[in-house]
Amino acid sequence: MNDSRTPIDPIIKDGWFTNPSFHDGYILGLELLSKKMASIKLSTVKGDQYEVVLDGMTHLMVNNFRQGNIISDINVLTGMRNYEKYLKNFVYYRPKDLSAGWFTSIIDDLTNGTKNLILINPSYGCELTAICENIKLFKSVPTVPVHDVVKQPSTPAPKLPEQARLGSARSRPPQ
Repeated sequence: MNDSRTPIDPIIKDGWFTNPSFHDGYILGLELLSKKMASIKLSTVKGDQYEVVLDGMTHLMVNNFRQGNIISDINVLTGMRNYEKYLKNFVYYRPKDLSAGWFTSIIDDLTNGTKNLILINPSYGCELTAICENIKLFKSVPTVPVHDVVKQPSTPAPKLPEQARLGSARSRPPQ
């Protein structure tokens, strides 16, 4: 994907996205752009919308995607040690790969910094774990205002005749 947009340089402190903050924000969608690329649509609690593009993706696991995917935090980790605890979902679902050396090569790629691990931890709903070469963050133009989805309609519902509203005995068939 040749993207002409300019990515935002997020502030990541100790592996946590801190600016923009996605705490109590939402995962709005996930799109697989190719076998090695995904786009994650996010919203902050204030309603600002962003797109995270995972490029050079080798592994992706998404669980519990629901209508209200509230984010607790987002971690981006690379170039450190002790990744085993973060990869537990991959190992749980693919235990035979441990013997094939998959786990060791992923740990090596993460430790030497050639791959990134991104974790979206939920307060409710979607949990995402991915391994990729590059992570880019873009500001998005809102397609649907997140908080307007639950607002009451601006025009009141039409009034129904008394008989229809109450379902009076005259409108019911005899029993």
